[in-house]
Amino acid sequence: MKRKKSPLAVDRFYKVDSRFRRVWAVSQIASALAVRESAVAMGMTDRQILREVELPLAMPSIVAGLRIATVATIGTATIAAAIGGGGLGVFIFRGISMVDTPTVLAGAVPAALMAVIADEGLEWASRKLSPA
Repeated sequence: MKRKKSPLAVDRFYKVDSRFRRVWAVSQIASALAVRESAVAMGMTDRQILREVELPLAMPSIVAGLRIATVATIGTATIAAAIGGGGLGVFIFRGISMVDTPTVLAGAVPAALMAVIADEGLEWASRKLSPA
């Protein structure tokens, strides 16, 4: 079985994109080290640096990870019905087996709404907790 070749433009984009991400990551690390060094130069203790410098700078990344985990968990929880776990997935699986769209939507729409509300709520929290 031969593997299809990707178009040259797509190949180039991913190479440029990965290089950009690496350069961006290195610049972020360098600026974080400079901020920590400035805090040390100001005479902050390790605890003050953690609480007043490092955690506020890391908070957007921490909350982004929580957002991804929360939405993925809500989406995955519907699959629990496949092994008898119940929940909104029961409606989805029952609707699929009966080929009944309203029953599928009775499980899918609330699950999607929960995921969107959780995502928006955590995004709001991220904006409130970020230093900028």
